[in-house]
Amino acid sequence: MKDWKGDGIIARIGSRRLAQYIKRLGVPTVDLLGVHRIEGVPVIMIDPAAVAHQAADHFMQRGPEHFAYCGFSAIYHSEQRYKHFSQYLARAGYETSLYNGPRPARKTDGYFIEVQSLPRSGSMAKWIRSLPKPVGLLACADIRAQQVINVCGESGVVVPDEVAVLGIDNDDVLCELCDPPLSSVAVNASHVGYEAAALLDRMMHGETTTTQEILIPPLGLVTRRSTDVLAISDPDVATAARFIQEHACEGIGLEDVLQCVMLSRSTLKRRFAKELHRSPSAEIRRVQIQIGKTSLIHIPELEFMLGRTTKASRGFPTARRLMALMALRPVLTRWTITSIMVIHVLFQSQQTEITLRVIQWLICNGLKTY
Repeated sequence: MKDWKGDGIIARIGSRRLAQYIKRLGVPTVDLLGVHRIEGVPVIMIDPAAVAHQAADHFMQRGPEHFAYCGFSAIYHSEQRYKHFSQYLARAGYETSLYNGPRPARKTDGYFIEVQSLPRSGSMAKWIRSLPKPVGLLACADIRAQQVINVCGESGVVVPDEVAVLGIDNDDVLCELCDPPLSSVAVNASHVGYEAAALLDRMMHGETTTTQEILIPPLGLVTRRSTDVLAISDPDVATAARFIQEHACEGIGLEDVLQCVMLSRSTLKRRFAKELHRSPSAEIRRVQIQIGKTSLIHIPELEFMLGRTTKASRGFPTARRLMALMALRPVLTRWTITSIMVIHVLFQSQQTEITLRVIQWLICNGLKTY
């Protein structure tokens, strides 16, 4: 870059040397890492606290009382995710067991550390066997989670029954290659790139930014078989919870759940509250919302639009386009058309959070009834 004459930089500033070089250049810069902060250089990155909190909530909803984190030594994002994950669980009264693996002999980039850790599974296997079971284990990234699942298989530890494994990044190919398929927190990397490019463009046109850090929340959590378990000791409640997981978006209600377990209404409510601290109806709603979030994550256009943090109404499609995105049938009820128009109006008025909830509800309660 000695003779480079560029006008702006988007970088992952991972070393002091690079930070000093960029500072000397004096051109508008946006950092995507946040390790070495430079005055006047804004940072745009995935919100590590939001990622960790979603992961912890996902585990706590499934009932295990033991938690663990598997990361990489000397990797900033791994350390940040562990900090927020363990602190969030500590506030709920839980401890978190930590494994980072051997520290690299020399400073290097994250990719090298990830690859370097692949053959070093002995100490990880010993750590996993020592964990109290059942345990919810969060890995700092999908590649680390894949290593955990492989080590569990080699060690005779059953996933998800003994160790429920959750990754971060939602790399579809990697998640589906795992055995069992890996649940993962879906980060909104494309939105990070968009916001970084937009901010750099404004800075290159003379805009002065006072914002030092922009945190992009994750899209949601995609549940696959690696966390498809509920730590429930009551077999009837476990059967009811499994029924809800499989049929929540098929218009079921409490009566359908009662037929599944052959218990009285009051008995099921009492035993459900004892095991999961919520009612069967609340569990149905929780699963519906989770499925709605997952459905949205797999619609690329909505992934982009609902991730926007500024100027939310720009680029929103017409109601006709939204219907196409959601794959609704040609013959639509008055309720469907009204719902879509409400979504359109809400999004144009920048009511993003409310819009998201309406779309989630529509996906869960509408798409499968036409």
